[in-house]
Amino acid sequence: MGDTTKDGEALRQLAEVKGQLTAMTTMLTQQHASTQSMLRQQHESTNQRIDDLRASMDAKHAATDKRVDGAVGRIGTLEANERATAIKAATIGVFTSGVVSAVIAALKIKGGG
Repeated sequence: MGDTTKDGEALRQLAEVKGQLTAMTTMLTQQHASTQSMLRQQHESTNQRIDDLRASMDAKHAATDKRVDGAVGRIGTLEANERATAIKAATIGVFTSGVVSAVIAALKIKGGG
């Protein structure tokens, strides 16, 4: 009966070890699933941040492009206005010069006569 008792004790201890191994395997599996889920969430969060940064940079570039286009348009308008102003000034100068010349000629005629 001594061998039977030893065999029974060994079987009981093996069953206990098996139960502990099963519990450890379950805990490791749950921990692995939790870790995988956390890594997946961090990956998605990182991708979202990258997408947000990309969208922000695209918006800033678009705004910069609009500002540059607006500045180019304003410079074109200023150049056109400057040309028109120069032509107007030249025309007024010619007209004024003609009027002054006519007045001087009239004064010479009136004074000399």
